[in-house]
Amino acid sequence: MITTPTVLILGAGASVHVRFPTGANLAGLVLDRCDSEYSQLGQLGYAPTSIKDFKQDFRLSSRKSVDRFLEHRPDFLEIGRAAIAEVLISFENPEILALEENDWYPFLFERMDSDFCDFVKNRLAVITFNYDRSLEQFLFTALTNSFGRSGPEVATTLTSIPIVHVHGSLGRLPWQDPDGRSYTIDVDPDSLRKAADSIRIVHEAADDDPLFGEAARLLQSAERIVFLGFGYHPTNIRRLGHQLDQRNGQQVIGSTIGMTDLEVRTVNRESGLSLPLVRKMDSCLEYLRECVELY
Repeated sequence: MITTPTVLILGAGASVHVRFPTGANLAGLVLDRCDSEYSQLGQLGYAPTSIKDFKQDFRLSSRKSVDRFLEHRPDFLEIGRAAIAEVLISFENPEILALEENDWYPFLFERMDSDFCDFVKNRLAVITFNYDRSLEQFLFTALTNSFGRSGPEVATTLTSIPIVHVHGSLGRLPWQDPDGRSYTIDVDPDSLRKAADSIRIVHEAADDDPLFGEAARLLQSAERIVFLGFGYHPTNIRRLGHQLDQRNGQQVIGSTIGMTDLEVRTVNRESGLSLPLVRKMDSCLEYLRECVELY
């Protein structure tokens, strides 16, 4: 059981083990989706010329991030959100959640191990910048099948583990909301529209947004803060607030997968963090096992 108040802060790299793309990979997939005969963008009312213009301008912008492109092109905001949602939904495969290869979800669940009635005593909260819902679906599936409890019982128990999507998500799950959308790659135009409307591009979220306020409250009460698969974008760090100054013995650590030593030093200098210059890790699972005492 995790008894030390802990907050995990997740970036796109935290979901790659369940096959979701990183921000850089998402850009290419969005471009491919615009050309796909299976795309439902047209069924959402977007004209072929609008789809073509979005694809062409995004490709020629040389932006590696869809979010960064849309920040300066509000004329493409709606179609961009829809394309992002359609791509990410195509990765919502529940079968992959059961795979344990290079997977930190089962590792986390093991550290939270307890009797079902005591699961609520885990002192864990999650702040995620991702739109995907894989972690909450994994926890729901794992708890349901570990203890043979009903969906409503498990749903009530999981309310004790806050998971805050500061940029929105692909929508609520059925066990969270009767009108929610299942964790599946299958989607109709209406569900796709709802998912697209539920996500927010980085620049759409204001510093005083209530979700960031909730995140700040969670961080203030934490003793351990762990970044996983995070890119340390200055805007995102700023919006999390001053709770990251490691005062009063608060431990703030984070993975640096794919970063050079210079990039790590730059993040530390610009954000006030003290990310360690550790040997290069290949995955979030390896980082958690090597660097984080979850207890």
